[in-house]
Amino acid sequence: MITFEHLWAIFAPGSFVFSKTYGEDCLYRLKGTNETVESKKKYSILQCGYVDHDGVGFGVATHFVAIPKFEGAVYVSALGAYPLDLHPGGKETLVKTLIERGKRFEALAGEARYKDYEGMAVEGVDDGPPDRDM
Repeated sequence: MITFEHLWAIFAPGSFVFSKTYGEDCLYRLKGTNETVESKKKYSILQCGYVDHDGVGFGVATHFVAIPKFEGAVYVSALGAYPLDLHPGGKETLVKTLIERGKRFEALAGEARYKDYEGMAVEGVDDGPPDRDM
């Protein structure tokens, strides 16, 4: 368990941070932290790096995770992000899964891929006549 005032103690620069982004498990390398106040709310901001592809090459992109101020103590796993070493499911399986996903992502890099289809387009799955694409 952790309090907002002591978040600094678990986030070491250079460590790996786990977070869900758009519902997907993600790992980031922590670059640094700071606190900010926005719309009268206090946040702890994690500045993180991750590998991304811009259509030309791979490089390190920046991702920010904001943890809003909370009262009392909460489970570390209830935060929007937390150190990989504190992942409740253990880090070995998670890391293996994410490395495999990264390999699939890397395999998609390169030339643009385009698929074309000629034929009837069917909308829905009811028993009525299909809508034809004109």
